[in-house]
Amino acid sequence: MQQQVYYVKAKEIIKRILENHNYQDVTENEILFILISARDNTVYTDRLLEFKTTNIFEADEIEYLQNFFKTKLAIFPIKKGDIHEIIFYHINFIESYYALSHLSPGFQLNSYEMNEFIEKNHPFTFSKWIDILQKEPYFQKEIWENLEDIAVNLTMLTSTFTEIGNNKTHIVFALSGNSFYLNYIKHIAHELIHPSVKISFLYDQQISEEWLKENQVDILVHNFEIHPSFANVVSLHVSQIPSSQEWSMISKMVMDLSRAEMHERFDPYSDNIFLN
Repeated sequence: MQQQVYYVKAKEIIKRILENHNYQDVTENEILFILISARDNTVYTDRLLEFKTTNIFEADEIEYLQNFFKTKLAIFPIKKGDIHEIIFYHINFIESYYALSHLSPGFQLNSYEMNEFIEKNHPFTFSKWIDILQKEPYFQKEIWENLEDIAVNLTMLTSTFTEIGNNKTHIVFALSGNSFYLNYIKHIAHELIHPSVKISFLYDQQISEEWLKENQVDILVHNFEIHPSFANVVSLHVSQIPSSQEWSMISKMVMDLSRAEMHERFDPYSDNIFLN
């Protein structure tokens, strides 16, 4: 059938590779097992390039996907490196899913637990990918039935190449309380926030806009009222004892957003950490 052309081509590629290694008379079930294993067990490192020599897609479709991912990946704070390789990994993911989806769209599905975990821990990256997929005509084809699951997988793949604490994000905790409390908060902050992020602490001190600017502060976390608001600083008023939700939001902002996007997305001042 015409709709299975990509699966047929994938089979031909696998059979040719196996024959080159003196494997003969491979059954249909064995080929299907290899395809599924390749999808589920690919480790995205530069060594993958050594094994990927033939594209399932035709040249025009490869060119389209190259341009698509080049444009869309520019939205994310991708680590410095070979963007062509990173684009290649994303195309490889789409290719393998496309081939298997001609057998059954069920191959696009993740577990509920995986989707929940990724959407919770990478909400900004996931929301971008689901929005991109829903608006892109290519992914409106009938074969792409499970865009949420595809967006989750793209989120995981993209996050592999994302710079955490991009450009040395600087968080300042301005806190008021006794010394035992302050030491406890300091300990928790270092435990929960990625080590690439610069963290500073101010205890019962006045805060000026000049000091924040001089020290290039991105996020000001405080457990007391601050007036007035400060420009170019994401100001988060947390509970006296920050809740797990508040710690989680701080961590997500650092892990899932570039500095520029963080400042653009969030108000310069918010009385509630969930205000956006």
